[in-house]
Amino acid sequence: MCENLKSETIARPEYAKFISRDFFEKIYAISPIFIELYEQASIAESTCLYRVAGVEYRCSLEYLVRDFLRFVKHENAEAIENISLCQCINKYIDNSRIKKIATNLCGLDLVNNKENYLKIYNYENVNSLKLFITAILCYIYIEAITMD
Repeated sequence: MCENLKSETIARPEYAKFISRDFFEKIYAISPIFIELYEQASIAESTCLYRVAGVEYRCSLEYLVRDFLRFVKHENAEAIENISLCQCINKYIDNSRIKKIATNLCGLDLVNNKENYLKIYNYENVNSLKLFITAILCYIYIEAITMD
């Protein structure tokens, strides 16, 4: 629907219905800002604002990862705040599959801090970010369950 729109189109698109997503209860406690940013990104995406959605999903991902790592590795909180997102994932997350996905996204500059200014997000980029967010959420769910 929205992906077929051209930038020259003046007519309003037929808006997709925004679907709110439920998250594991621990996510609300660990990173409430992630929840807020993710929902804003979802609203932007549902109205075909992929550039806005991409930036918001990327920002929500950063909050999710950094807040989670600060939660479980609080002794390294300062270091977690001062290195790039890709470095955070590679240094502090032990799951090789998550690291592989992160490496691929970093290679595409979808999660690279320095390149975010120049990045133009589109429908495909947004879907890639959402898949990575889902993978990170699954990882966090597993870690949270085994921590309790």
